[in-house]
Amino acid sequence: MYFKRDIYYEMLNWKENNSQSKALQIEGSRQIGKTYIVRKFADEQFRRVYYFSLTEEPDLGRCKKAAEMSLSAENLMNFLVSDFEDAEDCVIVFDEIQNSSYIYRNIRPIVRGLKCKLIVTGSYLGRIFGDKEFWQPAGDLQYIKMFSLSFPEFLGINDKRNLYDSLDLLGNSNPEDYDDVRRYFRMYLITGGYPGVVARVLQAGTLENVNEEINEILRVFVSESINYMTSAVDISVYENILTGVARLLMQEKQGLPVIVEDLKDLVERELVIDRKVITCCITWLINSGVLMYCDCFENCDFSNLRLNKRIYFTDVGMARFFFNKAFRTSQVVGKVAENFAFINMLTFFKTMNLKHGKPAFATYFGGEIDFILFVAGKRDVLSIAFEIKSGRSSGETASKLIADKKIDFLVYAKIETNGGMARNIITIPLFLLGKFNVFDYVPDLIKQEYDEAGALIKEMKAFKLDG
Repeated sequence: MYFKRDIYYEMLNWKENNSQSKALQIEGSRQIGKTYIVRKFADEQFRRVYYFSLTEEPDLGRCKKAAEMSLSAENLMNFLVSDFEDAEDCVIVFDEIQNSSYIYRNIRPIVRGLKCKLIVTGSYLGRIFGDKEFWQPAGDLQYIKMFSLSFPEFLGINDKRNLYDSLDLLGNSNPEDYDDVRRYFRMYLITGGYPGVVARVLQAGTLENVNEEINEILRVFVSESINYMTSAVDISVYENILTGVARLLMQEKQGLPVIVEDLKDLVERELVIDRKVITCCITWLINSGVLMYCDCFENCDFSNLRLNKRIYFTDVGMARFFFNKAFRTSQVVGKVAENFAFINMLTFFKTMNLKHGKPAFATYFGGEIDFILFVAGKRDVLSIAFEIKSGRSSGETASKLIADKKIDFLVYAKIETNGGMARNIITIPLFLLGKFNVFDYVPDLIKQEYDEAGALIKEMKAFKLDG
């Protein structure tokens, strides 16, 4: 079953605008469809494809043999392919490259020595960090982070993508159209975006087997992770860590959390296990793309950034699965909605010139705002706070931030709304959050300042790369 993925267009952009001839590295957690979309892209965009799976024989064995022979890049390809043709309309694909330090070290020689394009993928790239065998080919790689199916991609499977694209964020579209998309959104908050889960639901026509499929994804992840861990870790450790993440996210927000240490304490109470193993497993889940860190701006001050102060799931179906394990309350929907918003925050780092590197929340006098963005301009910083609501209510901290003029814009993203705007308070449907662009709502003069600043920074980055 083919699911159309937006990453295809990012890959196409790499192929058509790759003036520096960089290799493309696609990274993301297991079972999100990396291999399928890479093979489809390669088959459709190149005359010849040389594909190697580094998880299977005979490809893995031949690469190990080549490593023993210490072959050069050209000799390596001639060894792996009897009729190898080095041409610009050909592509080499190494799938799950974390299984071969030799191939990883050859990224630079291949990129610089051959005409062929090169694509590599990795699910467990956490194993290469700090490993001297995996020499980093800095400057020769372009990275694309892949996730499970986004909500717009999920709608595309159900022939609703065009309807989604046409909806106005401020409620000016047909009310029935909002209700139609909202119905699919509620389904998506249950299934999430793992292709295996979505395919199972579509084939069965029911949501009954969703948890069973997510359990299988977790089982495969753990069984494969054992191959990369220095000590054997039971599935119960990962389950306790993931349930612990859900429990901590469900807690009332009071001041600045230290979620990683709290998580270690929580798991240590549940299991008799070395704290170092817990730390290692948390790091592994982060590096494998199952979880992601969220930063914090203390007291809503963009100069006071605290790193890695919260953890979210990278798939809402997985989040819902563990929230339900931790608590069976009406709060679950709100927390899954918040996790959905976190994932969608990642899109803003592609479209806005932000002063921080990943999504962040903010504290303010004992309260919190769910998420905040600081957009860099030539002379000033534009602040946009986001409050995520599963119902129609408003947040006290958000209202105080507006009253105290600590933020420029407040965005309420709610499930039960069609949208609206009152001065600098914007209300949008949560399921349309990925379409939000603050510059659609600011005066042209302000927009020009931030556009020019973003263009200037891009020029500076390009200068550094060229230099």
